[in-house]
Amino acid sequence: MTDTVLADRLDAAILAEMRAARGELMPWATLRARLPHAPYWDTVEALVRLQDAGKVCAFKANGRTYVDLPLVANLPQFAVA
Repeated sequence: MTDTVLADRLDAAILAEMRAARGELMPWATLRARLPHAPYWDTVEALVRLQDAGKVCAFKANGRTYVDLPLVANLPQFAVA
């Protein structure tokens, strides 16, 4: 990804949507549709970057990707800023 501003916007948007979900799992397709307009692979890179940083958890179940905040992020003392 060459546009750092876009990368920062995508990261912030993913984290904001996950905080708004209040601990509920969110299908990646639903989350991706709520993000600022960006090329598909840029959104995937943002998700991978956040997972690698430990800020979200992404996993597959029955062929579908889901996203959640890490368990400790759901505890007030460990909330993602």
